[in-house]
Amino acid sequence: MSLSAPVGKSAIDPARLGEFRVDEVLYEAEEPIIFTIDIGGSQRLLAHLADHGAHRWLILAPCNAKTLQGLRDGSLPVRDALTASWTWLAQMGPGAQPACVWEIDAADVPEEHWPAPGVPLLPEHEPLLTVRPRLGGD
Repeated sequence: MSLSAPVGKSAIDPARLGEFRVDEVLYEAEEPIIFTIDIGGSQRLLAHLADHGAHRWLILAPCNAKTLQGLRDGSLPVRDALTASWTWLAQMGPGAQPACVWEIDAADVPEEHWPAPGVPLLPEHEPLLTVRPRLGGD
């Protein structure tokens, strides 16, 4: 299901997002999927490409050095980083700038557009399964 404007949510002026330029790509698969956006004034947003059908849709959340460190070392799952504080949904327009932005709750975006719960940024951060030795015979 493609994303659409959230029902019953007021739009936010996209100008509030300032410069809105990609700062650092954290995860890429043919295009940036998880990245940070510089909005000016030493402020960054964490961005997740939630849909790229007829329109590109980004889930945005505040991002600081602690958030980035947790994502990089695998101690903070991506979804947790996106939902730890306020969250915005942006429909992208031409020129890689947001055309419309809404403040949202996690329930405003269908589950398939979020990163899976508990999943870290990089595959190498997945917990290793350990096999317990059997006691006794086969």
